[in-house]
Amino acid sequence: MNSNDQYGICRLSVIPVRNTPSEKAEMVSQILFGETYTILDSKPNWLLVRLCYDEYEGWIDQKMNNNLSAADYSQLDYNNSFVTTSVISEVRQENQRIMLLTFGSTLWNILEDKIILEHGASDFIGTYAQNDLPKPDRIGQYAMQFLQVPYLWGGRTVFGIDCSGLNQMVFKAAGIKLFRDAGQQATQGKTIDFIEESKTGDLAFFDNAEAEIVHAGIIIEPGKIIHASGHVRIDNIDHQGIFNLEEQTYTHRLRLIKRII
Repeated sequence: MNSNDQYGICRLSVIPVRNTPSEKAEMVSQILFGETYTILDSKPNWLLVRLCYDEYEGWIDQKMNNNLSAADYSQLDYNNSFVTTSVISEVRQENQRIMLLTFGSTLWNILEDKIILEHGASDFIGTYAQNDLPKPDRIGQYAMQFLQVPYLWGGRTVFGIDCSGLNQMVFKAAGIKLFRDAGQQATQGKTIDFIEESKTGDLAFFDNAEAEIVHAGIIIEPGKIIHASGHVRIDNIDHQGIFNLEEQTYTHRLRLIKRII
């Protein structure tokens, strides 16, 4: 950490991250409640940020920024944080709902279901898990909570998610860090040589005619994959790729399988 660095923390349910400083620009990712970021640059009404969780970069609307001092940032320890595991959680104060949080949001200060925010202690209604140890046995359970969620390019929430976002959020709740994009995630873990050797929690990656990784999903049982394609769905998978049960055809060509844990 550089003493001159500037930091921020997401105090909204979600902040869109865009590829250029414009409201019309493509959304490439999202920052969820509690996630922190480094401020790299600024332009009128916009900030270029790097997400501390996965080092992903993009532009956010300056009005959505909540500054975090270097001293406060230095006190944050990811292993002592918590991640929401309810599809939707609530933050309430004096029995009034003040915020909805989506699955995978980060909680830094929580004790006995009380979360500490700038305006004091608020009730947290939902479930959460500590990030102290990996929990690979929960990957299948968490992934199933996303079934039927619509596909959204750049999405990381239960209201819209892309294929690599699904992988990342499920693994985040299980205490395992993944990069943001499918091509980046494909560099992590150990390669599994044969589809028959895959097991729940392994990641499958798929390429196009140019051999570029363009899709990813999570093996949930032998021969079955959960992935975001149109919506989050379960399909068959074999050594050729994903076989869409509704269309009765192969839709994605298998490139490799990785075991993260």
